[in-house]
Amino acid sequence: MHETLPVGNYVLKFDEQKGIFYLQEQEPFVLPPKLYGDFSFIERWKKSYVANTGKNLGILLSGVKGTGKTISAQKFCIEMEKPVIFITENYSGPGFESFITSSLFNDCIIFIDEYEKLYQEDRDEAEKLLTLMDGVYNTRFIFLLTVNDPDAISDKLKNRLNRVKYHKVFETLEKSIIDGIVNDMLEDEQFKDSIYEFILRFGFITPDILVTLIKEVNFFKESALVCASYLNLSYERAYYQIKVVYKGEQHSCESMELNPMVDTFRISFYDEVPKELTNTLPYKIRFKMRDYPFTRTESGYTFEYNSDIQIQLSTHQRRALVF
Repeated sequence: MHETLPVGNYVLKFDEQKGIFYLQEQEPFVLPPKLYGDFSFIERWKKSYVANTGKNLGILLSGVKGTGKTISAQKFCIEMEKPVIFITENYSGPGFESFITSSLFNDCIIFIDEYEKLYQEDRDEAEKLLTLMDGVYNTRFIFLLTVNDPDAISDKLKNRLNRVKYHKVFETLEKSIIDGIVNDMLEDEQFKDSIYEFILRFGFITPDILVTLIKEVNFFKESALVCASYLNLSYERAYYQIKVVYKGEQHSCESMELNPMVDTFRISFYDEVPKELTNTLPYKIRFKMRDYPFTRTESGYTFEYNSDIQIQLSTHQRRALVF
């Protein structure tokens, strides 16, 4: 008879016929043989939990799928060496609370993947789970939550450090991680430039996308841009402010929602511009910007129409852009 739950992975289940909750044991986590990136934040989480004896600890990992949330969460669980209970349904109520707050499960990790889908903030289930996280019961849990859409994070989790103390945001890969994956996986150096050109054009890159793309390049012996055209990569638009720079002077144009690497769009000046500019760049001329040299900027793109004319597209919205 165990006084506490043995270390392992378990899924919480409910038997409707018997009206009881129970745990179903799962396979242990298996991490890839090599991990890329900096995981030093895990040490901070571990030290914080050990130091805060008798208190729950909430950890939130947010970011689109494939950015490393799952690997980070699994690595943390493995290093903590504690039982992990997965909640995959929006359980709540007296029966759930009585079961999960049993002393048998004290000092466990409560793992809720895609929290925003299971516990929507306008439902009673969410309120009851938040009460559990608040420490109303005599428990010591680590609540490990993942969220795909950072904008969907409930206001009831933001700035509530008693519920969620740590928030790790997963975004596009850092260059050092990209370099490591490319150097380890790419078999033919002649395709290396095309990998980086794809990344520049796509704008938002995850480990899943990069690894899959490199495998395609290795298998088909084609450039990354060719391989990417066959993959299931979404073409997303953003609302851009458009400006034309002519001999160093900026001229504002009509703004619009577009994907500059895919769409053909018009240049429409708001104000009167020099005649020599309109002679070269006629009013409402239509462009497919992928046909011109470009550079990525912090807020968008700059395209080189010719030596005198640059077209700037800027947005403050973080969007995935594809070639």
